[in-house]
Amino acid sequence: MIDAQIAEQAKRVAGAETQEREISDVIAKMTTLGQTKTALATLAKQQARREEIAKARQAEADKLVALKNQRAHVQTEGKQVFADTGSARFLAIQLGTDAETVIRWLVMCLVLLIDPTAVVLTIAATMRHRE
Repeated sequence: MIDAQIAEQAKRVAGAETQEREISDVIAKMTTLGQTKTALATLAKQQARREEIAKARQAEADKLVALKNQRAHVQTEGKQVFADTGSARFLAIQLGTDAETVIRWLVMCLVLLIDPTAVVLTIAATMRHRE
């Protein structure tokens, strides 16, 4: 989804650049045709429009940078999750199952091992206090 937003934002930036280029091309064409006074008048009239386009382009470029930063952040988080689950994925491949099943079995084993141990330790600690 972020990639689609980045592509759309890049189109907006390119559109603003195209508008700026079109104005410059029209003025340049007038100058080459010998219409210098007309070109200068058009340049003066279009100056405000060019400034608006430049501001809009900068705003769109800033949004594009923010979206690219967001994508980089999401990719970094994805790599972190991938690294954190590496051992579970390896075990899942070895057992021929998925990582979620492996994690569920590991949790169940931990519960079966730790809970009885905790109960025995609690009983042992209370018996020690009675003596």
